[in-house]
Amino acid sequence: MKIKHSVETEDVEVTMLYDMVTSICLASYGTVEEQLASIAAAKLVFKEHLDTLVQKAFKVGVKIGKGRADTTDAAMYEAEAPAMY
Repeated sequence: MKIKHSVETEDVEVTMLYDMVTSICLASYGTVEEQLASIAAAKLVFKEHLDTLVQKAFKVGVKIGKGRADTTDAAMYEAEAPAMY
């Protein structure tokens, strides 16, 4: 048996995340402490954006999966929350 779930990003999503990371990495900082603080703050923003994309993909997956699932399989879609959270 083979079950395959996949999510593919769109170019605009990849570009948004890439631009976010490169702008932080390529910026000039006065001190190492300032650089580390900026990277730590950017990590939280990056996580928020990534979580938003993941949640969007999960909701689409639930909608598709729930519509196609039989009674037994449908139970896994009731919580409507990713297993990793």
